[in-house]
Amino acid sequence: MTGLRNNDTWTDGLPICKLSGVGMSANQMYREDGTPCSEHEYEDRSIHFCLDRENSTFLYGVFDGHDGAKAAYFASQRMPAELSFEQLTGKTTEEEVKEVFREAFLAVENAFLESIDPKIAERTQLLDKIPDGMSQFEAAQNFPETFSRLQALDQEIRGGTTAVVALVYGGRLHVGNLGDSRALLCIKDKSGVLKVKQLTADHTTSSHDELQRLAALNLPTTKIHGAKFGNHELTRCIGNYFMKGGYKEFDILSSAASEPVIPEPHIRSIPIDESCSFLLLMSDGLYKSYQDATGSEQVNKEIAQMVVEQFVEQPTLTSIAQTVVDKVVRLHHDNYLTKRRNVTTRDDITLIIRNFNFQLRGALTPGAGVPLPGSVSPRLPPRPLLPLPLPQITGRQSQDEDDDQFDIHRGDDLMGPLPLHHHHHIDTNTTSTESSDLQNPSLTQFSLDEDGRIHPYVNFDLYYQAIDEAKYCSILVVNSLLLCTVRMALVAVSSWGPARLVGRGIKWLWNKNKPLAITAVVVVSAIKINSYITKKKRRNKWNNAGRDVVVLHMFQRGKYAPSVSPYVIKLEMYLRMSDIQYQIDYDEPLGPKGKSPWITLNGEDIADSQIIIEKLGAKFGKDFSNHLLPEQRALSHALRIMTDEHFVCVIAYWRYVEQRGRPLMNGMEFPFYVWFLLPRYLKTIKRTLWLQGIGRHSVPQIEEMGRQDIRALSVTLGEKPFMMGDQPSEVDCSAFGILAQVVWNSPNSPYLNMLHSEFPNLLKYCHRVKERFWPDWNKCLQPPQN
Repeated sequence: MTGLRNNDTWTDGLPICKLSGVGMSANQMYREDGTPCSEHEYEDRSIHFCLDRENSTFLYGVFDGHDGAKAAYFASQRMPAELSFEQLTGKTTEEEVKEVFREAFLAVENAFLESIDPKIAERTQLLDKIPDGMSQFEAAQNFPETFSRLQALDQEIRGGTTAVVALVYGGRLHVGNLGDSRALLCIKDKSGVLKVKQLTADHTTSSHDELQRLAALNLPTTKIHGAKFGNHELTRCIGNYFMKGGYKEFDILSSAASEPVIPEPHIRSIPIDESCSFLLLMSDGLYKSYQDATGSEQVNKEIAQMVVEQFVEQPTLTSIAQTVVDKVVRLHHDNYLTKRRNVTTRDDITLIIRNFNFQLRGALTPGAGVPLPGSVSPRLPPRPLLPLPLPQITGRQSQDEDDDQFDIHRGDDLMGPLPLHHHHHIDTNTTSTESSDLQNPSLTQFSLDEDGRIHPYVNFDLYYQAIDEAKYCSILVVNSLLLCTVRMALVAVSSWGPARLVGRGIKWLWNKNKPLAITAVVVVSAIKINSYITKKKRRNKWNNAGRDVVVLHMFQRGKYAPSVSPYVIKLEMYLRMSDIQYQIDYDEPLGPKGKSPWITLNGEDIADSQIIIEKLGAKFGKDFSNHLLPEQRALSHALRIMTDEHFVCVIAYWRYVEQRGRPLMNGMEFPFYVWFLLPRYLKTIKRTLWLQGIGRHSVPQIEEMGRQDIRALSVTLGEKPFMMGDQPSEVDCSAFGILAQVVWNSPNSPYLNMLHSEFPNLLKYCHRVKERFWPDWNKCLQPPQN
């Protein structure tokens, strides 16, 4: 199956959700003899991640690409990034989470279009070379090279994807979608009847709501209804530039008042409770293939019924999903062989099953028991399967909030006889591990007693013996206290990942050497207590710095510049320009947001260099832009954003990716152990730059971007003393901060060579600013004395 696997990506580091399973099958077309073969590359992508196990945050998604897999692959990589870097932190209300969810869809759309911006710009330039009204045949004859390049660019620009994404967060299920991929939720009513509810809206030219939206854009619905835009009927999707920015090129869409195909998602949020059984996310290939094969008008209900039946048969969620997919594939192929319906192709198929509270043969549901995170759920005692005729589908339809719901088989009936007092329960704060190696025990090896019950088949003698020994040695009490102490100490000392790692290490040590384990716990507790005392002393020191005295927290001074961080130089230069008193603290360089620098002012902690500057300016009445005209203020703002957000990434790519961090290690004194941590840090930086966008380009392209940024600074500066004129302004802090890294902390870099050969006025500017605001430059290069 071409395209089912990609190279390693940053999402490979995200933990897979063990409460879900995925089934898939590549597209097929049938030869005349019935032999199936692939029609195109596999264009579906899917995700099923545990973003935060402690807070029970999970993310699932199916992305059905068209005109290639690049948009689906891009969305599958970008969507987790838009929801896993603290975007949800502090969002507690339903509306807040839905807004973050909506912004994630739009951010993925914008990032994808930005990734093809250079190709769109090149295409626009080439189109200008071809006279208006010239046919494609004439263009190919008269401008062969231009026409050939245009065709190649069209192929690279073309492509989009549907998206159906489910987020489990805060005890609620949030589902958003674009296009015709679906999300189905199976719920159990008060009488125990399972019903299936579609949580998504189909965004196609056959949708009544979408036709109304398009009619409001002055499009004729009689022509649009059921029509294809290119080779699909989607009215909402990610990507697909030609139906958005380039829609005027298509006669059927050219009369639209604005872009007819949009990335605005349909979002729905519902609470997760004990009635929720399982969730299905599927590409349209699944339900359309089933519909093509059977002619059914109730595909949602019947696909859900197939899943319920496999819960009885299969031991894992993955095998359930794959079995359902294989069954639909087989039905479709058999339909072609028997010629019942004239269908010769089918699309890619992807199905994700997320179990909430439905009984899975051979394993516990998420709510059964309370297993520790990461542990393997124990098996249920086997039950004899008695012959049971399955009830027929009733076909009865009910309505709930304008969503179609259909009764399907009772889940308890399909699972066979259950204990009289068995109840399903869900707890979204617990997790269990579903693994493919959990098998159903053989049910034929057990005999029944005279009451029709299974004879005991598990020997608990060793268990009871261990309990008696533990009680005798009073180990249980000590173990409980130990576990509590370990958790408190480790959670305080580190994040949950390292804490869990150390916790497992101590647990292993406890089993091997209990005195040594107790010693380890005492050491960890001592570290915690010492950390608390140290932080309290530091806080007292900062608070006693004096009224309106800024405590600037930063890393140690550099060898060749006052700091290896452009933001530290930027902020410290602002403090010097403003004549604000400040002290430097090296003990705690990372602030509340995990960034450096940060400050403490009159007991208040403030992070982010730009936010700090704005707050200090308001408090001390410092405004270095009050002499500028409005257009100059706008230019100043644009230059600051360019240097702080773009050019800094260009320099970071050279420093950390091309040079593997050597300029950083050479520019500052580090403890020896930092060298061992450097590879992990570099990997994080590389992933961040890839997400930002710089890291996706080649080195020559990045260098050219850097040259354009430097040229913008050089042209703005001209022969003036400072960026905006004779007086310094805030943009000088940003400009000098990043240029100082080029001049003093980037030896032999292409950007330093550019300053020497192409932009000498910026070199003079750096030395001019250094002499005025850093007369003690050399003293600032010396490491502080302890």
